[in-house]
Amino acid sequence: MVPHNGQHRLWEKFSEAPYSGGNPWKWLLITASILSCWSQPTSAQGLTVVPEPANVKEGDNVTLVVQGFSGTTLSYAWFSRSPGDSSDTQMVMYSVIYSMQTPANIRQKVLPNGSLLIPNLVLNDTKYYTVQMVDTFGKILRGGAPLTVYEKLAKPMIAVNDTNILEDESLILTCSTENVGANIGWFFNDQPLSLHGRMSTFKNNQILLIKGVKREDAGSYQCEAWNPAHAKRSDALTLTVSSSESPERSNGATLSGGAIMGVVIGVLAGVALLGALIYVLITKNTGR
Repeated sequence: MVPHNGQHRLWEKFSEAPYSGGNPWKWLLITASILSCWSQPTSAQGLTVVPEPANVKEGDNVTLVVQGFSGTTLSYAWFSRSPGDSSDTQMVMYSVIYSMQTPANIRQKVLPNGSLLIPNLVLNDTKYYTVQMVDTFGKILRGGAPLTVYEKLAKPMIAVNDTNILEDESLILTCSTENVGANIGWFFNDQPLSLHGRMSTFKNNQILLIKGVKREDAGSYQCEAWNPAHAKRSDALTLTVSSSESPERSNGATLSGGAIMGVVIGVLAGVALLGALIYVLITKNTGR
């Protein structure tokens, strides 16, 4: 085996060699192969890949940051594996010497420190990503991390069976969203709703049932669709709770005494008017 100081001298000679017009990537691969043969494979040291930010949605940018190595690097290679696949697919390689990425005309970009920038995320970017680094002594280090891209959520819609309800009746609120996998939460007067004994939720939290409605249940209700990277809240729906003895909402409502007297007087006046009209008609006919 060639000592490390000999390897280092060869690295210096290679890095100082004039560019002869050939393909620099070709020379990089040749040199990396030679150095790899000189070194014994090692797995004692690995790299760490950290997505920043940790939670991302469609349209966001993410950087897969490479951590865990402070030496001099020769090259980086990035691989990806989709859910359900058994093997990695090489995406891109990066030459530290020439600051060159191959292929260059793709959306993903390798930064000088080896980190991978993925802009304008789509759902299909949900994969496991692996970086492979070769240092100047031919040592190969690897590391990886999963990346989940969440849906960009649409505004949910809230509906209720009645916005003006009587005490002790039951209330059903429904939250509809076009995002099938979204979580649903409920808000009351702009605060997260704490369920009590009269409240229940159904259908993955999309239906909120309140039994035996009380005056304190009156107020503003909203539902929220959310995932770890995004949240969208519905418009506010204002609920009014009336007393069960309220005349305008009572099924067995009765008229007040004054209202009854008014109806009687109206009926009597109508009868009197009709009688007078009949009398006039009879008198005119008799006079002929």
